[in-house]
Amino acid sequence: FISVNQSAARLGKQQGGPLGLKEMSEALRGMPQYQEEMQRYSLHISVTRELMARFKQQDLEAISTIEQNMAVGEDAEGREVKGSRLVEDLLSMLRRDIGPKDKMRLLMAYIITQEGIQDTDRRRLIDAAGLSPEDQAAIVNLFYLGVTLSRGPGKGAARRKPTKGNKAGDSAGYDLSRYTPTLKKVAEDVLTGAAHLSEYPYVKDRPSAGAGLGDVGISMGSSSAPEPSWASRGRPKKEADAMLGPKLVVFVVGGLAYSELKCAYELTKAHQREVVMGSTSMLTPYQFITALNNMKKLAPFGE
Repeated sequence: FISVNQSAARLGKQQGGPLGLKEMSEALRGMPQYQEEMQRYSLHISVTRELMARFKQQDLEAISTIEQNMAVGEDAEGREVKGSRLVEDLLSMLRRDIGPKDKMRLLMAYIITQEGIQDTDRRRLIDAAGLSPEDQAAIVNLFYLGVTLSRGPGKGAARRKPTKGNKAGDSAGYDLSRYTPTLKKVAEDVLTGAAHLSEYPYVKDRPSAGAGLGDVGISMGSSSAPEPSWASRGRPKKEADAMLGPKLVVFVVGGLAYSELKCAYELTKAHQREVVMGSTSMLTPYQFITALNNMKKLAPFGE
């Protein structure tokens, strides 16, 4: 940016020696645009610094790493994460100076991914987290979502098949975003024709063309009927022309996470089909915890 606007930058900073009349004239013509763009760059840099400061202050890298390890069943090096090693890693994290809601997220992730928690581990983890009875009640309310809360001492968690992110080179190929939401697999099955009608039946009469959801999409995409103008409104013409079929609209009742929303962009890029995702609400981790708190109250852990 500076190299493209050298004259304006020198004039603004009054550096680099005196400018000639020609250079000064060019600099003055470019000053309004230069100042406007410079303000935009400064704003982005300021926001980035603020985000990074909060990222470090709240220890989000360490929190996200252990969350990803639990979600995919292995660490960034591909080593399986389970049993006593996972409990010790979680205990170490819960003893850090992190917020109670972050501790609740970690405990919830552990209970869900390990298909329950043993009594001895439960007492150690709850003591280390120092959660209030109200916070504990929110965790227990996972029961109403079909989550198994406890398991016997002789029963280990089932071996989890690692759910890794996309291939190397993909924008999602970071250590802190290795988990791929189930919603992405479902939507991709529809796009590729792998979705089974027994699991995803039609809610009205089945179209005559095609034997599956994906086949229907393909036959619609090859139709000679022009796409209505509203379907491509807001898209650049070149991008709209590059799409190989009709839109796939996915609506989730109950809430959509931002990691799931990102899948729409990834699938659109990978399959050249526009994927639109919507929901009754967008869910953040804290909103999810608040919703659990507002559910029917059960006895907190240990009572």
